[in-house]
Amino acid sequence: RSDSEISARPSAAEEIASAGETGEKAFNMEEISDNGIIFDQVVQKGSVISGFLKKHPFTTNLIIGSSIKSIADLIAQIFVAGTPLDLIDWKRNFLFFAFGFVYTGVFRYFYAVKIFDRIFDVDKFTSQSWSQKLRDWPGIRALCAQTALDQIFSVLVYLPTFYVLNSIIFSGSTEPLFWIRNGLSNCLENLAKDFSDIVKIWVPVDLVCFSVPLYLRMHIGSFFAFLFAIYFSAIRGGH
Repeated sequence: RSDSEISARPSAAEEIASAGETGEKAFNMEEISDNGIIFDQVVQKGSVISGFLKKHPFTTNLIIGSSIKSIADLIAQIFVAGTPLDLIDWKRNFLFFAFGFVYTGVFRYFYAVKIFDRIFDVDKFTSQSWSQKLRDWPGIRALCAQTALDQIFSVLVYLPTFYVLNSIIFSGSTEPLFWIRNGLSNCLENLAKDFSDIVKIWVPVDLVCFSVPLYLRMHIGSFFAFLFAIYFSAIRGGH
């Protein structure tokens, strides 16, 4: 193209602004100009990523859930335990990858996104100001119920899932019944300490998470889940 043709075409920012005024769809990949301006390229890439996240939330959650647990374990091994890079336990790291995939990616997605939203009127409570929340007793009861259910799921699903996966990966057995018996036995052995840690950390975090809008809840929950995964890897990452 000639310089005059390039300069005559509007930038992506101008096209988006005009789209808002005319009612046309912004971020139409075929219509956004490709005149080489960096902002145009960023907008195009951003729209692709955003579209993928909205179109494939479950797949995205699987990727993020497993990756976060894996990275948390690497941090625990390298920076907490001081393990040299050439001695990293990749089998242990795979345990946390699988744990993030099964629990965070699959189970937590369905109960937090699909079930909680149907049981509780989350949008009404989370959209209020904090002063309104403090006067909304039905909303506060729902908040406490969500927090309590999350702790129950932690005992019934989170901990057993981790210990059974640990048994599958490290026991050396090929018997599914042994995996379950050994995993649940180890879970019960450490239950008092693990549950105490979960309650002390996740009750206050959940009270905040279930009080804020969904987009903030995801960020806050993911941040503290990442920190807890580092801690949990440090104390329970051994064979």
